[in-house]
Amino acid sequence: MSIVNGNESESQIRKGPEPGVRGFLLLFCIMCIFLTPFVGIYNLINDYQNASSDFDYIPGLRLFMIVESILRAFVILFGILAGASILSLWNEAIRITKAYLISFLCSLVLGMALLFSLVEFPPDYYDLVLSKVAYETLTSLVYFIVWYLYINFSRRVRITFPNSFPETQKNKKQEL
Repeated sequence: MSIVNGNESESQIRKGPEPGVRGFLLLFCIMCIFLTPFVGIYNLINDYQNASSDFDYIPGLRLFMIVESILRAFVILFGILAGASILSLWNEAIRITKAYLISFLCSLVLGMALLFSLVEFPPDYYDLVLSKVAYETLTSLVYFIVWYLYINFSRRVRITFPNSFPETQKNKKQEL
């Protein structure tokens, strides 16, 4: 008994995933469009509420929160654009998505630099601040690494957006 349907050939089975936004690529889009903005907005509100009582006592904290809010809003909007561009199958979707992920990572680094350059924390706050920074850094790095590697090496992404991967087009031309 053959597992191959009469309408399918072995070459179609070996080909792998069909083009389209499915599986992990769809999960990435949902995360960019819905989950990441909601988590980002929640964190902004929560951080602002927690920090607002200390604005008068910790120099630079209010300025940092304003700049950080603008930075996070930019990254959130860019993430929504990246997810929507993939769902829309734009030709430049992968370039936009890579730029979003790199800007996500750069905003993390810039946020940490601003935190320690603008804000003058009292010595008893350093343990709390360092633990929060370590947690956000670790989760952000995991998010960046997982999705950046997926976007760069996924067969589904390469099949769905072949124009974004010139080496894939060269290999297909050589096969013909």
